[in-house]
Amino acid sequence: MMPCSSTRSDTSKTTLVTSNLGFQQWTSFLQNDQLTAALIDRLTENSHVINMKQCVSLRSKLAPS
Repeated sequence: MMPCSSTRSDTSKTTLVTSNLGFQQWTSFLQNDQLTAALIDRLTENSHVINMKQCVSLRSKLAPS
C-alpha cells in the first residue's frame, strides 16, 4: 500500500495551539521523549512559532480607569 499524499485539508485550515510550557517541558506531561519529539515535529512543520515569554501584558493599560 502506498502512503497517501497530503490532502488539501492539511494546508487549507488554520490550527492554533497554545501552551504555558516551552517545548523543553512538554516531556514532563507527555511522559515519552519520542512521542514529544514527534508531536513537536508535526506541529512546527510549516508553521510560525511565536515565543511570548518576554511579552508584557496590556490588561492593566486597557482596563477602564
